[in-house]
Amino acid sequence: MAISVTTSTTGRVSVVAPLGEHDIATAPALRRVLYELTTDVPLVVLDFAETTFLDSTVLGVLVSACKRSAAQSHRVIGVNAHGIVLKALQITGIGDLLQVAETVATLDSEIEALLVRQRP
Repeated sequence: MAISVTTSTTGRVSVVAPLGEHDIATAPALRRVLYELTTDVPLVVLDFAETTFLDSTVLGVLVSACKRSAAQSHRVIGVNAHGIVLKALQITGIGDLLQVAETVATLDSEIEALLVRQRP
């Protein structure tokens, strides 16, 4: 498993791109990354473009990340989900929790609005 984490130049948005298949074996690594980011930055974008599978353990990690983020008045948003990953997010309702969008471009105005609300 590879998890690529890129932080924007503003330091207010982080993009987490889980690559490949994610299951019970990879869930702890993803949990660690999301645990730190959901505390540190106002917006975490999960980019599922290169994600091919998510099992129930990983779906639980995503729910936990959303809850932790909300407790900090932060957000987690999903983009680029497709195939079995999109279906898993939709069937479980986690797609609504993450507000999964087709692309990052479709979230630009929402991201900007979130960042404006987060400024001190």
